[in-house]
Amino acid sequence: LEGIDAPYAARISRIETDGSTVTLHTDDQNLGTFDRLIITAPAPQTHDLLKACAPIIAEHAVAVTYDPNWTLMLERPADAEPLQFDAAEITAHPVAWLCHDNAKPQRAPPGHQRRVAQIAAAITRDTIDEDPEAIAPKLLAAAQEQLGEHTTLAQKPHRWRYAFATNAVGEPYLAEGPITAAGDWLLGNRAHHAANSGRAAAEAIINP
Repeated sequence: LEGIDAPYAARISRIETDGSTVTLHTDDQNLGTFDRLIITAPAPQTHDLLKACAPIIAEHAVAVTYDPNWTLMLERPADAEPLQFDAAEITAHPVAWLCHDNAKPQRAPPGHQRRVAQIAAAITRDTIDEDPEAIAPKLLAAAQEQLGEHTTLAQKPHRWRYAFATNAVGEPYLAEGPITAAGDWLLGNRAHHAANSGRAAAEAIINP
């Protein structure tokens, strides 16, 4: 955005508000005072940041629970038989969801077949604190049962502690003074819930 100095990789540790503006702090820096704040962090982090300055939002956030998730980026040989689906939910198996990443524009290198796999919540809960590289062979073996033994990991498994909200708030966004909270945990637990929540929050601010 022209004329705006946007800091990146800055961890917000404290938020203050006087009821009309919001001031953001890191551990060692004041990042400035702003007219409005939209926070899109997972519910537990939203609660921690807002419990002192937006207690109503924080009360909603602290009640939300999550299932964690291991996510795998997988690669299959270029000459492997293409899968006949773009995405699939799987029941009674360690792999709960598969996505054909080549179906998304500019997601896979030319000549590569990329798949994304999400591991079932029950298995993830039991292994969430394991080292990603240590758990990788077990997770890959589960994916190979669905995609074939020539499937390999394109990168180490990614651990999402706050992957799927299990009891969404049921509102597109929450507002308290100059602070607005948005995110998938308000409407559901998928990417489109996050997108719809963010859009609704932005529209409410632009057109009060």
